[in-house]
Amino acid sequence: MFPLEVAEVLDLPLDPKNANRYGGIGSGHITAFFTEVTVDVGGVRFPLYAGFSDAPSIVPILGQGGFFDVFEVRFNRPKEVLELKWIQPK
Repeated sequence: MFPLEVAEVLDLPLDPKNANRYGGIGSGHITAFFTEVTVDVGGVRFPLYAGFSDAPSIVPILGQGGFFDVFEVRFNRPKEVLELKWIQPK
C-alpha cells in the first residue's frame, strides 16, 4: 500500500473497478486503488500488484504477497539493517 500521491507522480492508471475498501489501517476504513507496477529493489526488477490510497497517514506498507514471498528478509533493528535476498520464483 502506498500513498496516492506516488501513483499521481508516476502517472499510473488507476481504474475505479480495481478499488477495494479495507479496515484496520489507520482509523476507520480506507479505499485503495490497485494496478500492476514494476519495482526495482537492489537491481532485481519484478512485477507487483500495488495499492494506492489517499487516506491520511498512509505510509508505504509492503505485503506478504508480491514482496515478502519473493525475498528472504532479515531485520537487525539494533544495527538498523535490513537485508533482502531475492528468492527465484519456481
